[in-house]
Amino acid sequence: MTPGLGPGVAAVILTQTIAAVGTMAVVPSLPFFALNKLGASAVEVSMLGACYNFTQMLCSPAIGSLSDRIGRKWVMLGGLLLQALCNCVQAEVQSPAGLLMARAMVGAAISTGPVEMAYIMDFTQSEADLGHTLALQRMCCNAGALLGPLIARSMEPFGFPLLSRGLACINLICLLLGAFLWEGTRQIFAAEEDAASPASVSSAIKEEEAGSDGEAQQQPPTTTIPTTTTT
Repeated sequence: MTPGLGPGVAAVILTQTIAAVGTMAVVPSLPFFALNKLGASAVEVSMLGACYNFTQMLCSPAIGSLSDRIGRKWVMLGGLLLQALCNCVQAEVQSPAGLLMARAMVGAAISTGPVEMAYIMDFTQSEADLGHTLALQRMCCNAGALLGPLIARSMEPFGFPLLSRGLACINLICLLLGAFLWEGTRQIFAAEEDAASPASVSSAIKEEEAGSDGEAQQQPPTTTIPTTTTT
């Protein structure tokens, strides 16, 4: 195991890997489902990725700010729950417009990626451990992304809706893992805010001044011994 890799960080990497498998099993099938089953045009197919990335770009800053206030864990758990709901909606769409809306919703729900990276940084003790952890995280996610299309190929006879429902089940599995293994970070931020508050700073200054006054009172008076010179 990588040095400094705690159970919470390991759980984040595990859930990211599982999510990468499910996501890359669904994404390659999207254009074929839109064209062959829903009768989407080429423009509508090209808009699938644009809607996803646009909502993700809009929501990521707000979600990152929210995680600073209420904690990383709860934002990540909420994101997984929303992803499961959005993937269930995606499995039931009957038109290209519905599929575009579903992909936009998934993009908003999956914009917790930066929060997961912030969680890893919060719970990694040193910069050296952080470098090893991020390298391991990237390797695991890439391995999951490579495995996803193979699963999609084996599940092709069952259709795209079943893949979307399977991805929703994966989201719920990750939700359970995170609920038990991820650590909350609210206490860390509260302690940092208390330490940086003006009241705590002023009390620390007063304690330091009182300590210096006490040391000055305890020092014994110094006496000087006159010296005589003889000629």
